[in-house]
Amino acid sequence: MEKYIKEQIRLCEKYKAEYVESPDNLKLGISQNVKNGKTPINGLRMPLEGDTTGWYIWAGEEMGLEPDFFIPLHVQHIDGWAPEVKKYLGLPPGWRFLIAGDYEDVWYDPNLLGEDLDIDEDAWEKQMLQEYGWYTHSILAEDNDHIHANYHTHGLAETYSHRDLQIVLNMDPEVAQDIFYTIVEEIKRGEKFEQGIEYNNIIEGYPIIMKSFKEMNREVLRILLPDERGFLPTHPDCSEDYKTQLDNIEN
Repeated sequence: MEKYIKEQIRLCEKYKAEYVESPDNLKLGISQNVKNGKTPINGLRMPLEGDTTGWYIWAGEEMGLEPDFFIPLHVQHIDGWAPEVKKYLGLPPGWRFLIAGDYEDVWYDPNLLGEDLDIDEDAWEKQMLQEYGWYTHSILAEDNDHIHANYHTHGLAETYSHRDLQIVLNMDPEVAQDIFYTIVEEIKRGEKFEQGIEYNNIIEGYPIIMKSFKEMNREVLRILLPDERGFLPTHPDCSEDYKTQLDNIEN
């Protein structure tokens, strides 16, 4: 048995997932930016169909919607693009991964297969704390007041002696997750984020600032994001829909 197949099987055993082979002669969809070394690298697997594995792999914060965003690639050529993803290709349809350096997140997404998943949320939270030291919760704006989302972290105080984080801008939850990930990586390196200070090393070309707010009776640092022109909500010329990040919300 080839080494990479053994690695795929071990990874599936780690996450208690069924092993489903991605044969070398079948294709996956991959974005051009994967070859450029951009991170994080994302992967999701849909059901197998025809000569495809069901895998779609892309790099960066968002998956492109352009018709030519993904190009077909035979599995046997993945080493020339991103050899680090090869060990994840044995995960079955319905599973996803996100990797960046030493960071690894692998999970089952029932939305990929149109299923409802009954999970033990307490067990999942405990597992995330044990494996990574933190996790996120996402409340979409459409499930809240249709204006504010409530994306927030748990575990940073206990693991890194740092206040947990919150984003309330109505935005893509995967982008919010990527922002959290970038900030947590800085926290792991010893950075202590404080309110009222502009940080320019989180989103390329744009500043962010943080402000203390209450979230479910605990004090968190809310990440205030700039509008398209780069104006933060604290600036008088900031777009009104971005100024909603300064609102007190009850969550």
